[in-house]
Amino acid sequence: MPEAEQDARLRAIEKTAFFQMLRRHTLEGMLCDPLHGGNREMIGWQLIGYPGPRMSYREEIGQNPGEAWRRKPVSLADMVGHPVTGWEEEKN
Repeated sequence: MPEAEQDARLRAIEKTAFFQMLRRHTLEGMLCDPLHGGNREMIGWQLIGYPGPRMSYREEIGQNPGEAWRRKPVSLADMVGHPVTGWEEEKN
């Protein structure tokens, strides 16, 4: 199949409800907090340089001027110091 036809078919698939759901679930699984069952070992966050849901970076300001700032991600469970109860456990 020529490249132009391949592109046209892919564009047509992008508009389907199934593809939209698949794309959304893929992004959520890759980029959500590991607490929710995806993003194992915070690999998705490391790929995009997201340090996790922190409230402040005040202690890091001015520590290494002129250097790129790449901090290892921290999940919600890491921030509170113990596993956070997920919604699955609350239903029981």
